[in-house]
Amino acid sequence: SHSSPAGQAFRRLRNLLVSKYPGSGQIVLVAGVAKGVSGSLVAANLASTLARAGSDTILVCADLRSRSSLPLVGLDDDKGLAEVLIGSTELAKVRRAVPGLPRLQVIGPGVVDAEEWVQSEALIDLLQQLQQERSAFVVVEAPPTSTSADAQALAALADVVILAVEGRHTLRRDVVDAVAEFARVGAEVLRPVLVAFP
Repeated sequence: SHSSPAGQAFRRLRNLLVSKYPGSGQIVLVAGVAKGVSGSLVAANLASTLARAGSDTILVCADLRSRSSLPLVGLDDDKGLAEVLIGSTELAKVRRAVPGLPRLQVIGPGVVDAEEWVQSEALIDLLQQLQQERSAFVVVEAPPTSTSADAQALAALADVVILAVEGRHTLRRDVVDAVAEFARVGAEVLRPVLVAFP
């Protein structure tokens, strides 16, 4: 809810992004550190919070193994990023509106197996194409940093990186490693967002 501690945390994060990264086409990469749903939770909630506050936002689910973001924004599984990357459909056909959030569009992960395409030129081209549009923010949900190097590869394009840390399941060493990897590609990392599960 809007007044919950989590809602307030996402509004603070939104205010920081809006003030620090004005203009359009800002790419915000969100990556969980450990395997799990923390990256999806942070990406979906951040994209929704930005849209609710009036920023045109596109959420790109580039963690092709995860289906966690879609239900968080009220959408079902359907064709998405995977199908665009392998060339079986066009970007315009997989952009989906979110009920009740007219400023948010979502490109889901898709339903075919295309994991090896996450570090491809096709995805880089697609993100650059989205960056040229009028949306203020392109929020990219990346695969977890501890399970693949995809997030680090995508970070080179990002204006800012947000790490999602699951309190009980993330080792401090993995967070330190992830920050160092992102620094190596010149990415700016905001302080990690701690996701606590009851």
